[in-house]
Amino acid sequence: MCVALAFPEEWNFLAAIANTVNALHLIAEDEVRPAKLKWDFSGWLCFHYRSSARLQGSADMRIVYRKVDSEVLVMGFGHRFIPKDLYQCMREG
Repeated sequence: MCVALAFPEEWNFLAAIANTVNALHLIAEDEVRPAKLKWDFSGWLCFHYRSSARLQGSADMRIVYRKVDSEVLVMGFGHRFIPKDLYQCMREG
């Protein structure tokens, strides 16, 4: 739902979902360098990626996850700031 709000144009939404799937594959194969989270998210990792290959500049999307054995457990994913702060959304449940 939040991804749809962040990317209301269909082409942009589809690109964001495709890049999310690609990012999950990279995470599963240990081909990323995630950031270690702290405070409320201690023990979780965060991978930053772009919603679209057309996007220039910094990564606008996040996946918060942890790996347990060969499984990837995802706490949440979406645009960093739209429709609101991703980390705040996850704190609120």
